[in-house]
Amino acid sequence: MSLLSRHSRKSSALKKSKSKSEDFEYTAQDLPSLRRKRTIAIKRLNKALEIGQLAKSDPSQRDLFLSYHHDIKNIAAAFEDAHFSILEILDDTADADACLQEQFDDTYYKIESIYRSLIRSEDAKQSKSVSSSLNVRLPKITLPTFSGNIKLWPEYFDTFNALIHNSSSLTETEKFHYLVSSLSGDALSIVKAFPLTHEHYTSAYQALCARYKNKRDLAFACWREILNIEFKCKDAKEFRKSLDTFDENLSILKTINLPVQDWDFIIVYHILSKLNTEMRRSFEEKHSDIEFPTYNQLKLFLQSKCNQKIP
Repeated sequence: MSLLSRHSRKSSALKKSKSKSEDFEYTAQDLPSLRRKRTIAIKRLNKALEIGQLAKSDPSQRDLFLSYHHDIKNIAAAFEDAHFSILEILDDTADADACLQEQFDDTYYKIESIYRSLIRSEDAKQSKSVSSSLNVRLPKITLPTFSGNIKLWPEYFDTFNALIHNSSSLTETEKFHYLVSSLSGDALSIVKAFPLTHEHYTSAYQALCARYKNKRDLAFACWREILNIEFKCKDAKEFRKSLDTFDENLSILKTINLPVQDWDFIIVYHILSKLNTEMRRSFEEKHSDIEFPTYNQLKLFLQSKCNQKIP
């Protein structure tokens, strides 16, 4: 680590210490407790380095080392809080252990170096085996392709979770490969921002979910399409397609627990307003004895018209 970097880190920590001292200022009486706090942090960091050295040659120590590594930022913060408070009390130069910062930094970055080395080694092993793993050990899994159309998200999400994400037989790297291969367009651009390694799979998956697992956006998209559907009464094929699209959007709204079953009046009114006068009159005459016809009644009527020559 450069002297400039150390100075910057030290200055930052001193600023934090000073900001704390506005509410509480350490005095010489606090030196024993501050030294104990600093010593504990040093011992914890040295222990992390010791486990890291073992993990390089002993795979059984890897998980323990990763647990230690997960906490080293907190250890460093505790050390710096105590260390720079001591330096302030002793006017910086009076501390006989002023060189501890450099020793602590060296240990810290040795741990980071071991961590990166272990991760690179793991990625290399998984990348080397993933191709044969996908083609030989694993069955071929066909997934729907998702490009960012939020209406298609629920089906894609459920399928991917069932076949890939929740699978206990797939590694994180393999899951990441399946994720990338099943995406295109805007959806693919979200996950491509993450390196294709096991440690980034969860982040990529969560980023994709954060973008598309949005019930409000899904509901808006479905309702917008419902409002914009046109029923071309003179074209039986197009008419049936419009009816299917309408029904599909309502079904999606049901899956996100919207009370679609209570919307019959609104839905019937909306569809009737889209029909030509002759077809609307035909429906009204057939259901003249019903105060509020249901959507299902209207749908059956329209489906029967699709099977006939639409007037």
